[in-house]
Amino acid sequence: MIPDAKLIYLVRDPIERILSQYAQVRSDGDRRTLDEHLSDWDQPRNLLVCSSRYATQLQQYLDFFPLNQILVVDQHELAVRRRDVMREVFSFLDVDVEFYSSAYELEHNRRSHKTEFTPFGRVAWERVLHPSLRRLPANWSEPIGRPVRQALSRPLPREPLMTNEMRRTLEEHLRPEVKMLRELTNKSFASWSL
Repeated sequence: MIPDAKLIYLVRDPIERILSQYAQVRSDGDRRTLDEHLSDWDQPRNLLVCSSRYATQLQQYLDFFPLNQILVVDQHELAVRRRDVMREVFSFLDVDVEFYSSAYELEHNRRSHKTEFTPFGRVAWERVLHPSLRRLPANWSEPIGRPVRQALSRPLPREPLMTNEMRRTLEEHLRPEVKMLRELTNKSFASWSL
């Protein structure tokens, strides 16, 4: 429907992306361990792993858009060379490459800020507070719900989440994907673990 669309695909180290998504689903209330999430790592339906199959994901779009209409951006490069990467993005979009905002320096959704419900907090939220807040208008429930949810939560655990064996298995599985992505984009993704 929009054949001239330009697409931007943000990628990061595939293993780190899996760990980040696990932290997010944990923060969203999923109590399964990482081992439980990865028990079927080789299945196409495994959301943690399939989202790190970047070349496979990109191929879906190449059926409809030429590669010159897709810009692949490495999240690490965006973090360490933000101004240069934004210039690249703006050039790709044919807009003012010199535009810059101090808002670009803000980082949102950091793992260090993620929390999960305490056991009591989960029960209180699911059985009493959340159903009650849903009855309020949105402009009330959001400002009330956020601090209440925070008070019933604790920081996510900081311990290492992935065993060395699982890391090696996933690296071996994802290495061909990364190789194909490097070939498609002519980018090195030098900071990645594989």
